[in-house]
Amino acid sequence: MNADPAPVTHRGHALRCPICAGARFTQREYALRTVEDEMFKQPWAADQLIAYVCAECGHVQWFA
Repeated sequence: MNADPAPVTHRGHALRCPICAGARFTQREYALRTVEDEMFKQPWAADQLIAYVCAECGHVQWFA
């Protein structure tokens, strides 16, 4: 997790905020779990998601 805002490159592309054109983001990682994952206790089956939060306006961009 990136706690300090910084320029971000995702899969070879420099990110810009589509709302304010900001170029500095914080990064957070999440696990997308379904009801089945929780019922059968299979955390390895959860998809990993990355969220980049614009340091200027707070807009969140999600990537799987």
